[in-house]
Amino acid sequence: MEETYQALRKPATQAMNMLALGSILFSSIQYFVGLTLAATANYLIIATSIELLIIFCGLLQLFFPKIPSD
Repeated sequence: MEETYQALRKPATQAMNMLALGSILFSSIQYFVGLTLAATANYLIIATSIELLIIFCGLLQLFFPKIPSD
């Protein structure tokens, strides 16, 4: 369990999450130039929501101590 926790604490996980978040935010530029949520396909909204949830869970580790207490 501790090995898995330490592997997830490595900076590569947070870096990949930041890149994924950056790509999602970059693709949201379309909404500022006229695209609406009503015109967006439902599967894109659902997939993006799931991706944001996974990214948030990955970045949530930054706010907890490095070694879990028993």
